Amino acid sequence: MDKALKVLIVEDTPADVELAVAVLSKTWPELTHRSAETAQEFRDAVAWNPDIIIADYEVPGFGAVAALGILHELDSDIPLIVFTGAVTEEIVVRCMRLGAADYLLKDRLTRLASAIDNALTMRRERHEKERTEREQRRLAGLNSAILNSLPALIALLDAEGRIVAVNEAWRASKLQGGLVNSTWSIGNNYVMLCGQTEGNDALAMTLGLRGVLDGTHASYSCEHDAQTAIGKHWFRMTVTPVRGGGAVVMHLDITDRKSAEDQVEFLSRHDTLTKLPNRSALQQRLHRVIAAHDPAQGAPVMFFIELDRFKTVNDTLGHPVGDALLRAVAKRLSDRVRGDEMLARLGGDEFVLLVPQLQTADESAAVAEHLRISLERPFKIGEHELFITASIGISCYPQDGRDFEAMLRTADAAVYRAKRSGRNAVAFYSAEIDAAAQERFVLQNGLPHALARGEFILEYQPTIDLRNNAVTGVEALIRWRHPQLGLVPPSRFIDLAEDTGLIIPISEWVLRTALLQAKHWINAGWSHAAVAVNLSVRQFTQPNLAVRIAEILASIGVQPSCVRLEVTESMVMEDPLMAAATLEHLGRMGIQMALDDFGTGYSSLSFLKRFRLACLKVDRSFVSGTPGNAGDESIVHAVVALGKTLGMKIIAEGVETRAQASFLRDAGCDDAQGYYYARPVDSEEVLKLVTAIPAEHCSD
Repeated sequence: MDKALKVLIVEDTPADVELAVAVLSKTWPELTHRSAETAQEFRDAVAWNPDIIIADYEVPGFGAVAALGILHELDSDIPLIVFTGAVTEEIVVRCMRLGAADYLLKDRLTRLASAIDNALTMRRERHEKERTEREQRRLAGLNSAILNSLPALIALLDAEGRIVAVNEAWRASKLQGGLVNSTWSIGNNYVMLCGQTEGNDALAMTLGLRGVLDGTHASYSCEHDAQTAIGKHWFRMTVTPVRGGGAVVMHLDITDRKSAEDQVEFLSRHDTLTKLPNRSALQQRLHRVIAAHDPAQGAPVMFFIELDRFKTVNDTLGHPVGDALLRAVAKRLSDRVRGDEMLARLGGDEFVLLVPQLQTADESAAVAEHLRISLERPFKIGEHELFITASIGISCYPQDGRDFEAMLRTADAAVYRAKRSGRNAVAFYSAEIDAAAQERFVLQNGLPHALARGEFILEYQPTIDLRNNAVTGVEALIRWRHPQLGLVPPSRFIDLAEDTGLIIPISEWVLRTALLQAKHWINAGWSHAAVAVNLSVRQFTQPNLAVRIAEILASIGVQPSCVRLEVTESMVMEDPLMAAATLEHLGRMGIQMALDDFGTGYSSLSFLKRFRLACLKVDRSFVSGTPGNAGDESIVHAVVALGKTLGMKIIAEGVETRAQASFLRDAGCDDAQGYYYARPVDSEEVLKLVTAIPAEHCSD
């Protein structure tokens, strides 16, 4: 490799220029370089005749695309390599079509030297080929040695178009069939044979050949396919006249190049992971569907499918498992796509199904429900059995949007509504959703700064012993004092925190703040103060959860018995084996673990008995129907019996009446929690409640 290299760098960041120079100097010690940030600077530097050009795709006002245009204008073949901080399929396709030699990411500059070496090699090879072709045109005829030195299929024609000589590659070709066979041999008329081939190119090839032979054309070239004995192949056919009459015909096999072009075209319209159509393909399809829309036949409907808590899979099991799950989801959804429907992946865990014609809202709801239910069966990914659900938003043309962007926006807004209703749900877009979407935007923008600005507060709701009406502990409940929206309950921002990953620092703040408050209560005389804290999904799946909790307990100086950590059924059932190990570890530390919202998920007794749990919390949806609703009463009795059998404490949520409290006490519940006893209060009010729960709240 030559030690000298002249490099022109199109870049507006000096540090990136210096880094590129430093990397290249290791390979080319005699490196010289120039930089350019504008079109004029670039033109001046091109006159310097650099060996290679490295151009940032995103230089303000200039960049790789503009540089490629100037090279084309100047008819320069100096190789240009695009480098950028982020790359998309659209950028790759655009730059390669404009003539870029290669592309790479800035954080992968270790490839820069090899990319330059490849580009220079390709340029040398291109120059060599051009030189060879000029030499061929210069010679009056080609002798057999020259013919046989070339790998392409070459035939020499006389002035009438008859084949008078072929090279060894022609004779030895394995491409027997449509292009080379016994009839395509010496003495036969090549022009007539071309006219007899199948395909739309036959006439053009025949006219091109005749034009060269009779002197009308200086040369002729085309690309054509031929069905051979070893499959379909693509060739570039070049016809060059020979001094004194006749012509040389060369067929160069370009099958590999065409395959690469087809692959690039495929990638520009498809998702690389799932091979589903991408956003661009979906947009084009919707435009065609809208253009052909006939109200009498129905209307286009867009189903926006977003997986619930998919990030937990990536965070817990790693991206390879997450990618495999996305492919499995794509396959299962694709199996339900019919006829002219299109399923696309927008990216991440977002899919869209476009149905061109649906007549009624009931039909749309049925399609969405079919999709939702199809994902509820577990997915077997390697050694993991994964449960995943989806929230689905529905947008209908034309009332919810008259173009792609509008329909996608309203469908996305409907997904948010489905998630707020509890996930694993279906929602239609409505005008009211816009207000919710605006609120979500405000919350999403403020959430990253809320913790640092001290906008979060905790309130505490007591749990009451149903036998003696004593306060047995409190549950810590987070609130957000938003500067614009006022006091925001967790139901309106916890999902956002989960999706963005901010739930981890927020959850740790809740735990630390609640434990500090418990220590304060103990010092104030409430010796058995205990506080319950809800674990978030992401927090529960952290591999170092037990270590972090132990560190917080030690730093504050309280016993593990002061805290009860609460998880939900859906959390422990996402990965039961991992959940069982985590619960066991925390239980051995002396921390009480509670299963919240019991009865609303899909846990089974076979799994439940494996979990180390101290408490079961009966969900408020069952408490609300007691006494009086036979079904709810039966469920409460069953939960109490199950919990007692497994040695657990039973806590009922959402107690709002004296009758409910009496029923729950008689049913065997240990503790109760709800507005009948107290609403969530601040820390100062808790000590008052410890000694002042009104006597009338005592059960009969």
